[in-house]
Amino acid sequence: MIVLGVDPGLSGATAVVDTERRTILAVDDMPTHKLRRGKRMSRSLDLHALSRIVSSASVVYGAEVAVIEDVHTMPNQGVASQGQLMEAFGAVKGIVVAVGFRLHLARPSQWKKALGLTADKDVSRRKASLLFPAAAHYFARVKDDGRAEAALLAMYGAALERTQL
Repeated sequence: MIVLGVDPGLSGATAVVDTERRTILAVDDMPTHKLRRGKRMSRSLDLHALSRIVSSASVVYGAEVAVIEDVHTMPNQGVASQGQLMEAFGAVKGIVVAVGFRLHLARPSQWKKALGLTADKDVSRRKASLLFPAAAHYFARVKDDGRAEAALLAMYGAALERTQL
């Protein structure tokens, strides 16, 4: 089964995974661009680039299922960070549905528990490297946790699909 996994934060990523062969077909960091807001520079999701990435998951790789981490705001986050996170989450959901994917939302506590993970991002990177040894280079850097989690979300999405068929 070919599944698109999405870690929707601005530091997140997408991964197209052949879950039966445990092969990463494509991985992309979440596309962003810098914008000036008042005196500050901030990042914003590049919706056009994200649309191309999601469309290619369907058209090029044949993915029909997508799983997106169901993110929520945290009490100690700043208002701007919360706004950016929720804006990105909504945009990702909209694009995925518009392309025609069957969509699953996965709460971090549920999918991470199912895969034996913790909140530690390094644990996610190690698990992804073990599941996808030929693609371990995608998860080598500390900042590659979004890639690892997107790939792991795809594996979780395949398990959800199998239980619902």
